Amino acid sequence: MIDKRIRLFISDIDGCLSEPFTPFDLDGIQELRRLAVTHRSPTAPLFSICTGRAFGYVEAMVQAIGFDMPVLFEAGGAMYDPKMYTISWAPQVTHEHRHQISEILQHWEKNYLGDVKISIDYAKKTQASIVIRDSEKMETLLGEIKETIETTYSAMVVADTHVSIDVLPEHLSKENGILWLADEVGIPVDDIAYIGDSTGDIAAIKRVGLGIAPANASEAVRDAADYVCEGSHIDAVLEAFSLCTRNNGRQE
Repeated sequence: MIDKRIRLFISDIDGCLSEPFTPFDLDGIQELRRLAVTHRSPTAPLFSICTGRAFGYVEAMVQAIGFDMPVLFEAGGAMYDPKMYTISWAPQVTHEHRHQISEILQHWEKNYLGDVKISIDYAKKTQASIVIRDSEKMETLLGEIKETIETTYSAMVVADTHVSIDVLPEHLSKENGILWLADEVGIPVDDIAYIGDSTGDIAAIKRVGLGIAPANASEAVRDAADYVCEGSHIDAVLEAFSLCTRNNGRQE
């Protein structure tokens, strides 16, 4: 049961608005556009995104849904304002971090790039990211990368989903990104809902006023959430957004 007023609803992309390596649910995106933008109820929360994806992917999603709130990408590493068409970079990312990210990418190019099941995400500026389609290879590489980072790059941390591994500055996180966004738009974090599905979302889910998990989320994420949806992926986003809208109406 959702029992508090939510002014801003933030969604992850992968695992929530979309499913990795699967075509977009265009009907679901159109319905979200209707609920959050074109036919938005006066009691509906504002809508935004917080994702580990790079800018180009996020900009396309913003245009598809049609909202104009600032969004977070690269796991809180940067903020994009669709109204002003400006990008701000998180202060946690220093010149030294960028140098280390470049070194890590060079190491990956040398050791992993020939594998057809592995791809490097060169679009990201605040972290080194690698995408892996094979679960066994994912487990092997995760162990190798964690060992390398722990022994060589003490100011960096490793985060992972079921399809990707990210190496990022230790204070860069979706939780800190949402605090940054809350301050930017003038909405208390306790009035914010966030829906996410992977371990990298747990701190943010616990930090906001209403933490939400889709049915497809990992067990750890579901345990951390205040509300677990019956639906998966974008159906869960639509479910939770609609519940927040109805609850806001009851509290007026």
